[in-house]
Amino acid sequence: MKRVVLALADDQNPYQQLLAKKAQAAASMFGIELPPPRYADGLAMRQIEIFFECVRDDPRPDAILTALVSVEGMQKAIEMIAKAGIDCVFLNRVPEFLEQFRRDFPKMLLASVSPDQVEIGRIQGRQCLKLLPDGGFVLHVLGSQGTPSATIRQRGFREIVEGRVEVHEIDGYWTSDRARMALNAWFRLGSDRGRTIDLIVCQNDPMARGARAALQEQAARQAESGLLATPIIGCDGLPEEGQRMVLARELIATVVMPPTTTRAIEILHAYWEQGVRVTDETLLPSLFPPIEQIEDRETRSAGGVKRDQ
Repeated sequence: MKRVVLALADDQNPYQQLLAKKAQAAASMFGIELPPPRYADGLAMRQIEIFFECVRDDPRPDAILTALVSVEGMQKAIEMIAKAGIDCVFLNRVPEFLEQFRRDFPKMLLASVSPDQVEIGRIQGRQCLKLLPDGGFVLHVLGSQGTPSATIRQRGFREIVEGRVEVHEIDGYWTSDRARMALNAWFRLGSDRGRTIDLIVCQNDPMARGARAALQEQAARQAESGLLATPIIGCDGLPEEGQRMVLARELIATVVMPPTTTRAIEILHAYWEQGVRVTDETLLPSLFPPIEQIEDRETRSAGGVKRDQ
């Protein structure tokens, strides 16, 4: 029986919890052994240690599925994995050195499965313009400007909204608490802090939850209930998180991220059983709710939601 190690970044992240759940279901379907995931607690050094542990395992795993904490500093660790004869599929975050490694290790399967990150940014841009057809001021809460997924989504968002709305960017570091602290700091010190926020766009749903908490805290400080009507867009769209938040009207919309581990297990199985070499796969995200159901600012105001000025 083939054995696969699932090396993920953070066990507190609901999307990565979904990746683990989907991986286990797919592994069971194909008769692949999948031990409990090894999480890096959001630390790149801990993930590198996990990769060393995999190489030292006896027996070694046949493959590693990994969502990298960071691409920086990972090249030597991934090279070590390839030299050890362990196939590897990268989830969601694709390192730039992957193409070179495919040439250097032609007998190994080095593949990637990722959502279309630039399209995620474009979808959020289209949602933004549906909400603000006449322009406005937008806070864009990024996961972290140093990570490829955040940077690529940012590029897609800018491509759509450039010149149509004003955008101020804040790093939320992918977590609810960090996003809440970042917005609270902006409310205290931001150069545009006196402006009305027409929309907050977050690169994941946990940060959107943090943004909502920051709005509630700021509304209490200023006794300005209109802040609570500020629409927020999220991303990930898990049924029990982002989609539930939309249905509860905590978010105006989200983007549903397709889980990548099912396809990654399928790629490994096809390679091992049939020699089919799929080197990379891009999955398209979808939006929730459909964009036709998102009400623009004028429609929401006509329906009774009125912002304090």
